[in-house]
Amino acid sequence: MKGQHNKAVRIFVGGLGESVTKQDLHSLFSSFGNVEAVETIRTKGRSFAYLDFLPSPTDDKSLSRLFSKYNGCVWKGGKLKLEKAKEYYLVRLKREWDEDAMSC
Repeated sequence: MKGQHNKAVRIFVGGLGESVTKQDLHSLFSSFGNVEAVETIRTKGRSFAYLDFLPSPTDDKSLSRLFSKYNGCVWKGGKLKLEKAKEYYLVRLKREWDEDAMSC
């Protein structure tokens, strides 16, 4: 339903090629909705990212289409692996504080 798409979804993107930038990821996924933030992590031999993604409000299947199109695809020297990730810790903590403050 259209009213359910007002919350950002955190997406883990693994298997990134070494040359992939934040802008590359933003450009790739923005056709399916709004990419609010991109965080890339690079360690020895591993590159991955977390995206805060707001699905398109006019397309209630945009998130599932994004996963079906890009999960497992080869892109810029890596094989992408997409998964829904847990909410970012600090965002969850702020939300819980706000909920506690409203319940008093």
